[in-house]
Amino acid sequence: NNQVEVKIENVVADGKLLDIEVNITKAEFNTAVKDLVERAGFVIDKALEDKGLSYKDIDYVLMVGGTSNIPFVRDYVERKLGKKIYMDRNNLDPIYAVAFGAAIQAAIKAGKISEENGILITDVCPFNLGIEVAEEVNGVLIPGIFRKMIERNSTIPTTKADLFYTVNDYQTEVNVKVYQTLDNDCVWTKDATLIGEFVLDNIPPRPRGQVPIRVEYSYDINGNLRVVAEIMSTGYRREMEIKRVAHVGDSTYSEEVSKALNQLEKRSINMYKEMELYKKYKMVIETAERKLENIKNENGNAEKIRRLKNLLEEIKQCIVENNSEKAETIESEIVDLLFMID
Repeated sequence: NNQVEVKIENVVADGKLLDIEVNITKAEFNTAVKDLVERAGFVIDKALEDKGLSYKDIDYVLMVGGTSNIPFVRDYVERKLGKKIYMDRNNLDPIYAVAFGAAIQAAIKAGKISEENGILITDVCPFNLGIEVAEEVNGVLIPGIFRKMIERNSTIPTTKADLFYTVNDYQTEVNVKVYQTLDNDCVWTKDATLIGEFVLDNIPPRPRGQVPIRVEYSYDINGNLRVVAEIMSTGYRREMEIKRVAHVGDSTYSEEVSKALNQLEKRSINMYKEMELYKKYKMVIETAERKLENIKNENGNAEKIRRLKNLLEEIKQCIVENNSEKAETIESEIVDLLFMID
């Protein structure tokens, strides 16, 4: 069936409760969710990258959750990974699997079952968590550097600590700034998200570098972060707890995820040369890129140049997604354009 009727009851409109009924075709639905599905693809790439793996290291694909019932989603994952999705509803229902996992996790948290019972489930920290520091380079103090404390994908609960020192003579307080980022290679705090800060005061006035301060990050199984800063010489400490973000729509969380996914999208595009399908289209891609580098009459070819650049990005994405059929169509368009550009 290529069309379904969707009913939404009790929608508030103009102060009234209305029931809405609309017909949605399969094509309309696929178009509406396409961007969301492709973003999930970037997360797949990131997960593999974090573990140093590639598509060829995947033996089989198992999908769980209600979204796995959507044909468009299953087709996308199969094309992207070049693997058939494992489906065995008799032994693993994709809907119940999520509920089973949640029930086991709840039982572990409640102390009802443990590793001794033969079940071990671990969760991980979804972000790199760090602190802002200043470092001296060639005699110059450089502020705003991101120092990682807890690495992304670390098994939780986990606690990490490090020693830091005052950077100014007779400094009596320091601002402890806590950051998170999805970027494993983050260097600057301006590229991360500030999620909390507090002041550690009562620092003994000493020349710089002579007062050690121990900073400890503890990330618990509920996703809460506790940060403690302690002056080692006096035992004086300050601390704060950052509760897990409750809603995906939270402005800090969504901004962080959006920024990271945009970076992942660019990184994903650059993976095309590692794909087997790239060999088939390598010549046309390199020819088009050389053409763009050597175009002399840019003004007379502005629209064609723009179109060629877009087609190049599209064919690279097709290669990443292992979508040979679409890549072949785009290749023909690129070849036609190459003959049309002066």
